Order: sequence, then C-alpha cells, then structure tokens
Amino acid sequence: MRKGTHITAVNKLDSKLRKQFKREYQSWHNMTDRCTNQNSPNYQRYGERGISITPEWTGQGGFIRFLADLLEDHGPRPDGYSLDRRDNEQGYNRHNCRWASPVEQASNRRPSSMTRWLDFDGDRLSVGEFSRLIDRDPSTVLHHLKKGRTPEWIAAKAGFDVPALSKAA
Repeated sequence: MRKGTHITAVNKLDSKLRKQFKREYQSWHNMTDRCTNQNSPNYQRYGERGISITPEWTGQGGFIRFLADLLEDHGPRPDGYSLDRRDNEQGYNRHNCRWASPVEQASNRRPSSMTRWLDFDGDRLSVGEFSRLIDRDPSTVLHHLKKGRTPEWIAAKAGFDVPALSKAA
C-alpha cells in the first residue's frame, strides 16, 4: 500500500469514528486543545504546566488510537462522564486516563489554597468529600468547623457511626 493511500484510509476511518463516537471525540479534541493550543483558555492549567499527551494519541490517527485504548480499557464514555487523569501531575496516556463522573472529577483535583482539608478516621478529606461521606451540606460542615467542632463530632451529630467516639465513650 502506498503512503498516500494509507493516509487516505486513516482519514476516512477517523472521520467515520468521529461521527460514531461524538462524546469520545469531543473529549479527545478538548484534551488536545488545552495541552497544545496556546490560545485555549485552559492552556495555562495544562500545556503551560507541562501536561502532555502521549505521542500515540496525537497527529495522524491519534484519535483512532486514543479511542481504541479507552474503549478497550474503559468502554464508551458514559453520559455525564468526562476524561480524567488519575494522577494530575502526569500527562494524558493510556495508564493515567479514565472516564470519571463529576463527583470523581471533583475529588481528583490538585490541592488548592481555597480547599479546606480535614482529618477524619485516618484519612485526609476535603470538606466536600467529608460532606458527601456523612450526607450533609458542605456549608453546614464549614459552620461547625468554624465553631471549633471536630470532624468526629460533626459526623456523630449527623448520625454517622464514628468508631473513635464509640471507644472513647
């Protein structure tokens, strides 16, 4: 097969797959844009930080290889899910990417000076994670923390069984 014929075949397949897998293509396109396009509003948080894309997922046939990897490892992108990197300091590659729900995405962010962290039952959690765990609104949790109450007290007040409190009683 001549090189030109091969490129034409890849382009036709790529075009067909883009139509068939619209959500996956949008994820791939957005990933490529934020990592490589200096005019992208998100470039500062990705490309400028050195977040890269594995070479297999770029250039001619890049979407096809991205799609094959994600479909094989995770299946089609579920409704409401988006592309997520497990380790936010690493780039986009087969072993670091998955489809994630909004809750998973929110729990997998780089630490921010705006994020309030607390220690509960041996784990370090954001207020958002802790609030979901005990099924309480984050503003309620923050209110109690500002009053000087411990996460264990807040969890117990919410009816959450706290082993550390049971042992102390």
